Order: sequence, then structure tokens, then C-alpha cells
Amino acid sequence: GASVHYHMLSPMSKGLFQKGISQSGTALNMWFLNKNPVPQAKKFSKRLNCPWDDRHELTKCLKAADPYKIIGLHKDLLKPPRDQIDLFAPTIESVIRQDTFLTSHPMDIISNETFTKVPWILGVNSHEGLIHSAEIINDKFFMSWAFQDWVEFSSRVLHFERNAKTSRKIQQFYFPDSLTLNSSRTFDDLTDIFSDRVFFSSNHQTAMLHSKHSPLYTYIFSHRGEIDLVPFLRALRGERYHVAIDIPLYYIKDWIDRHIFGINPRKYGVCHGEEMIYQFSVPIVPFQSPKSDDFVMSQSFIRSWVDFAYDE
Repeated sequence: GASVHYHMLSPMSKGLFQKGISQSGTALNMWFLNKNPVPQAKKFSKRLNCPWDDRHELTKCLKAADPYKIIGLHKDLLKPPRDQIDLFAPTIESVIRQDTFLTSHPMDIISNETFTKVPWILGVNSHEGLIHSAEIINDKFFMSWAFQDWVEFSSRVLHFERNAKTSRKIQQFYFPDSLTLNSSRTFDDLTDIFSDRVFFSSNHQTAMLHSKHSPLYTYIFSHRGEIDLVPFLRALRGERYHVAIDIPLYYIKDWIDRHIFGINPRKYGVCHGEEMIYQFSVPIVPFQSPKSDDFVMSQSFIRSWVDFAYDE
């Protein structure tokens, strides 16, 4: 999603494409621009025991570092609550030359109308925030924190400067009946908060700005199919045993519940990234019959994107 938008904003990509499709992300998303790359590099280099004072030595150390160690350290930093400084994202380059990809802040590029103006499909999934709320709702520490100190919790996980008045307004809007630990209502409300904050608001802002200059088509993907990504993501993290065991166990339990006990698991909604199951072959996802609703949805979805790409 955001990567397509960045190509539209970059002078290096001008003339290389005629249309764009962004799924669940734009360059105005709160996660997709690193405003403090130097402190980030310093913090991460210290975790790798690399020298910071000498940039040549730092570069040499980073190039020689074990890639598995780098990935492992970064994975640890992705656990909630995440600090924006810990997430690696595009940065505004300090040296401006012919091969500079991002010359200014995305908002400035859009305001100055120096971006590539092409037809664009821009959209989101109906419950994007599940990718965050699913992590928090099962963590007793975070739910207790949210219940006991909503002001601190909300400012940390939603990434705004601590402000009691702002936090109270958010709580009153999303939790009119107050927070209740581990309730399904709280889970749904947390999902709405993360969907709005992390995905929907930036998507709406981007659509309003770009629609003034070129054809723009928005969508919401809300098909709730047989495959539910939320319990799958939990299995993928190997919370109980190991990912190689948890994923098969998830599918076995799901099949037994459906076909033996007649239990249909709750549909949480369409999580971030879930639409790609209908676009690409995913070996670990069970095959769907050509007569199934999911298969028909997949065909329709792909055809829509292909028609957009080929339509003159």
C-alpha cells in the first residue's frame, strides 16, 4: 500500500507506471515515515554493540553483523507497546541528487503537487486494527494497564503526546460503558480504535488530497470467509508450542470444530493483510473448492484489479 504511494511521490519513479493500487496503507500512515533516523540508528547500533561515534566503523560493524541477530533484535522491538523510533521505515534523504528517492515530506510533495498523477485504487479492510488488538486483548499485563491507567496506555499505544483530556475523549467515544477486562465488547472497541488511528484516518486524508488531481477509487474489503487470519496469526507466533506445531494444531482444531461438532468459530472481521489470501497462493492456507464463496470472491477480486490495470 504505502510503497505504491511512495513511488507516486518519488521523482525517480516518474513515468515508470500508469496506474496504482494501494491496499491498506499510504505514505501518510503514522508508521510509514521515520522522522528521527539518527536516534533510531544510534539506539539499534548500541543493541548490536556497534560503535556509534565513528560512522565508518559503524557501517563496517553493521555490514559484518549476523543477519539473524539483526532480525531477532528487531523482532523483539515489534512487541507492543511499540515505539515509533524502533520501527524502520522510509526517511527523507538529506542528500538531494538524481538518485534521491524521497526528497521531502510526503505531505509537502502532495501540497506542492509535484507527485505523479495517475488513476489510483486506494482502500482498506473492514477491521484492519485486529492485527494490533489481537496482540493486546490476550495479554493480561496490557489489559490491566489499560484498565488501571488509560491515559498512559492510550498515549503509548496510539502514539500521541500524553494528554489526559485527549485520552478521556477517546475513552468516552470508544468505551462509553467503561473498559471491561477481556470482554468481547472491549476487543471490538480496541479494534475500532486501532483501525481508525493506524489505517482509516490516513487513508481518508490521502484520498481527499489526491482526488483533487486524478481519478481515485476507494474500497472497503469486508468479505468474511472461511479463513480467519486472527487465530492464524496467534498460531503463527507460536504462543503455545512452536510455530511448526501451532499452525497445524490450529487447522486441525478448526476442522474438528466445524465438521464434527458443528461449531462455527466467531468471525472477528477482516484483518490487515487478510485480503491477500484471496489474491495469492498461500501454501499453508487450506485449498478452497471452486464452488466455495471464498473461491468465487477470489476470482471476482482478482478480475477487478486486472480490469483496472488493463482498462484504457
